[in-house]
Amino acid sequence: MPKEVLKDPSDQWNVVVKWHRDSGDVQVGLQSTDGRSIVDHLYADSDELHGQKLMDLLVAQTYMQPADFRDSDSQSRYLKELGRLSRLALNQMPGSPGDVGGYSSIWSTPNRYFVNQLIVFARRARNAVYGKDE
Repeated sequence: MPKEVLKDPSDQWNVVVKWHRDSGDVQVGLQSTDGRSIVDHLYADSDELHGQKLMDLLVAQTYMQPADFRDSDSQSRYLKELGRLSRLALNQMPGSPGDVGGYSSIWSTPNRYFVNQLIVFARRARNAVYGKDE
């Protein structure tokens, strides 16, 4: 399957386009290049901050109240553990290779119309930001 890779200057992501003429498949992917999973990229905050976000969501959605903490250290430990567990849960989504942190890319298999629209939108954005090349 031939492919083209567009390397991100920040060296965190590559955009990859693959195709197979016989089957008519085109795939477009966003691939991590620094060894971190997609979840770690999306939730790059500290586990404590991520745990606080999850706790806020749980309180808002379930009306549960967080346990009374004896001190700020116990609250910090609790939120860090909550953040760590939520990352583990996100990395165990169906389709992952089975190991924690396994997702290192996201792929789409677009149809011809989608590919054409992507080209149109990319040209429109390029022209608006950098000016027309033609």
